Amino acid sequence: MNLEAIYEVLILQTISVSFIFSICFIFIKVPQKESLRNYRISRKIMALAFLLLGIANILEFVSNANQPDFYFSSLVTVFLAAFQATFFTFTLLALIDLRLVSIWKLIRELIPVVILTIAAFISYYSHFERLFKPVFYIFSFYYLTLIIRYSVSFFKSYRLYVRKLDNYFSIQTANKLRWVKTVYFAMLLIGCVSIIPIFTNELFAVFFNVLYILFFIYFGIRFINYVYIFQQIETAIAPIEKKELKVEKNLSSFNQLDHAISEWEFKKGFTEPNINIEQVAAQVKTNRTYLSNYINTNRMMTFNEWINQLRIEEAKNLMLENPNLPVSQIGVMVGLPDKSNFGRQFSKMTGISPLAWRSKQFDK
Repeated sequence: MNLEAIYEVLILQTISVSFIFSICFIFIKVPQKESLRNYRISRKIMALAFLLLGIANILEFVSNANQPDFYFSSLVTVFLAAFQATFFTFTLLALIDLRLVSIWKLIRELIPVVILTIAAFISYYSHFERLFKPVFYIFSFYYLTLIIRYSVSFFKSYRLYVRKLDNYFSIQTANKLRWVKTVYFAMLLIGCVSIIPIFTNELFAVFFNVLYILFFIYFGIRFINYVYIFQQIETAIAPIEKKELKVEKNLSSFNQLDHAISEWEFKKGFTEPNINIEQVAAQVKTNRTYLSNYINTNRMMTFNEWINQLRIEEAKNLMLENPNLPVSQIGVMVGLPDKSNFGRQFSKMTGISPLAWRSKQFDK
């Protein structure tokens, strides 16, 4: 089997994967929770995105079967890349920010892409080369500006999302949805590489299409499984109730909270494993928003950093007081029962491992 035949088989595989996941996104049920509204919308968006991917590959397959046309393939690639960038970016944003994405924003973003696509296809089929090339280059340039703008928006939103988690959980949660960032990087790479004329090289085209298929399978599975992860992070990223947002920051109330927190620290409330900000807020008789503001403003830390700093300082005291106590047991005592997580947090705070720190103290 020659490279051209392999390439055509891969196009057919991409078409199959696209239509299978498009059907899954439409028919797999999602809980009817208000907080999952954006996710349900994004499922429909991705069903359309995967459907467009399948249709675009059918067009390319038909084109290759008749007579390969570099300009037509380039046009399909840019049009598909622009649509996919818009759909994927909005979908990934919907997973990490429950309020940022709306169907009207998506429509506004798609209008110039649709106009440029129609203009490019009309100029191509009119066989008016002088018109097609400028339109195609304008389309390509617009796509690159789109990628830059979306990247700025995505990474800003992802940083805010991570900060929300760090201001809610006391542990370095595995649910930071790092796969979302991975998918975005992969999308950027695929989108940029796909418009390079290197596709005249058949071997590269075959290799790229293999990665292309694997990317869409990976994303499809992760995207479907998001609904199960969401229930673990919902309280951290869900919009705060209006009654909490009305809290006023003033010196006297912060002083009162400072006293309550000092009492809580003295009683070593931070040694409770997996404690979150809502639990601490209830214990010091305030609300989550106010406590978060206090920690971020007065302690200049996130909730996660504050709790773990207290834990590590307590761990240091315990190691000095109990030189023969195993490090793993000390981790349990300060609220970090996972040995590897305790070691990671300790090294992050001190620059060395717990064993090395204790050894250094007694060698003095």
